[in-house]
Amino acid sequence: MRQDRRDAWAIAFVLLGPAVAWLVALAASYAVADVSCYLRNGGRGVSAAVPVTILALNAVLAVVPLVAGWVAVRLWRGGRRGRRGVAGAELARFAGAVGLGLAAIFLLGLVLLAVNPLVFWNCG
Repeated sequence: MRQDRRDAWAIAFVLLGPAVAWLVALAASYAVADVSCYLRNGGRGVSAAVPVTILALNAVLAVVPLVAGWVAVRLWRGGRRGRRGVAGAELARFAGAVGLGLAAIFLLGLVLLAVNPLVFWNCG
């Protein structure tokens, strides 16, 4: 029973964690860019801290997909070893494979969000 509950939490984290981290990074990046554009258009100027803030935020949030990928690999390997029942092993393998793909996709999304303010200035 305890192993099943732990597996359920691991599967939920693997499938939802990277997406939530990406959504938080997306909202925060837009908020920081919006405030910086408002300050720049108001004549107050914008410091170099804006891209650094976005980079630091995305670097911290990139830990979530990395950890989720590691947990996904452990789920996939645990499902292959057959420690669980047949249905549990298949679910663990499937969640591990899908979670590894999701972690890679959302990690790429976080990297692209971090690179954007370094390449483009979004204020009109």
